[in-house]
Amino acid sequence: MIEALNRTGLRLTYHDFGPGPDRDMCFGLAEPCGDDELVVGWSEREGWSWVSWARPQRAEPTGYGWFNLPRMAVPDLVAGAVCDRLGLAPVEVAAVWTQPSTYDPTSTAVEEALAAYRSHPAWTSDHQ
Repeated sequence: MIEALNRTGLRLTYHDFGPGPDRDMCFGLAEPCGDDELVVGWSEREGWSWVSWARPQRAEPTGYGWFNLPRMAVPDLVAGAVCDRLGLAPVEVAAVWTQPSTYDPTSTAVEEALAAYRSHPAWTSDHQ
């Protein structure tokens, strides 16, 4: 996801991957959304969203909403939607991938398959 955002020219101020049982992540963008900071988030259960915050960041957001994207959208499609939200020039995005009808986020098979990534150096260096 980070690479897809970078390919569009967007710069991140931070990123975070949630440690809980619901795989989730958020990306703070350096590019302003009007006068506000934009944070893009993803939740395995809820999909892609955005929250805007006044600069410097205050306790309450100035806006929030959902991107009109599949929950399991390919990264380039998400990056394109973020650019659109920021009012930036459109970007060419990859074809949309949708999850198979048999996908079950509560399946232990999914958890077991994804557990292999927890030992990947990129994950362990960020979560020690």
